[in-house]
Amino acid sequence: MHQDDQADWLATHALLRELRLVGWEVSTDRAGLLVLGWSAANLTHRIQTLRISVGGLGDCVRTVAAAVAVAESYLAAFPTASSEETLTAVVKEIEAGHLRWPARARELADLERSSADPLIGMLLRHSVTLEQQVQELCERHLASATAAVATLYDAHTRQLSPEGARHLALRNVSTASARTSADTAELGRAS
Repeated sequence: MHQDDQADWLATHALLRELRLVGWEVSTDRAGLLVLGWSAANLTHRIQTLRISVGGLGDCVRTVAAAVAVAESYLAAFPTASSEETLTAVVKEIEAGHLRWPARARELADLERSSADPLIGMLLRHSVTLEQQVQELCERHLASATAAVATLYDAHTRQLSPEGARHLALRNVSTASARTSADTAELGRAS
């Protein structure tokens, strides 16, 4: 297999995976991908994936720790960066590497999801409800990460040691995490 063929195959299968994760039934052939319509099996898989995500987003400690690490690296590379520049870089990295659901939700924002089939319609509505819950949790994670990065930036501008700045930025994570965990438990009961 040539490199071009391999790259095409990888791109096609990545797209196939994403389309199926949305809930589409997709056929493949030599000409490419053909979206056939909604799939109960793929929508059920999406719902299970979203439920797992709701549970996994119960604790924002890892997200905040990742945000602080990204901010430290960014400030080490760009010590005169503004608060806004630092925060923009951190949020971009966190959304790309840690919280991928917000980007996926934006891609689906204008997609009409309905079906004449009652089962498919119910699965679509349930999927949308879970997506909203995941989005709310991701927003809480980003808010906690933003607060930690703002604290880290402030400590950086006051020229605290890197360890002192990190400690200051992470110290309130357990409180925010406990609040997010309680909210996640409530969302889990609602779904």
